[in-house]
Amino acid sequence: MKSYFLSNLIKHIQQKYKEVKNQVNQLQKGMENNIQELKFKNNQLENENNDLRYNIQDLKCINDTIQEEYNMIKQYNEELQHKNKTLENELQKYLIKNDVSYCLNQQKQLIQVVPFNYFKQQILKY
Repeated sequence: MKSYFLSNLIKHIQQKYKEVKNQVNQLQKGMENNIQELKFKNNQLENENNDLRYNIQDLKCINDTIQEEYNMIKQYNEELQHKNKTLENELQKYLIKNDVSYCLNQQKQLIQVVPFNYFKQQILKY
């Protein structure tokens, strides 16, 4: 009876060992699959991260280019404002000079007209 009991106990233990061993093997395979999946996802994330780094570098270059162009345009604008101010001053001088010339011409005409009219009246009196 003891041997029958021991034999059954050994068979039961062997069966449980096989079940546990199968479960451990399945868990190992599942973990290996999970590890492979995680490695694949990690690789994808690293690739996306590298793409983002390149995009950031590209954006920095674009930003630097835009900043340089902005500075050039700003400098050009300042130069144009200076030239505009210079031209306004020159125009103002020219207008003043023109006004003075116009006034002088008007005075000359007036001087020419007054004597002529004066003489004309004098002639008509006689």
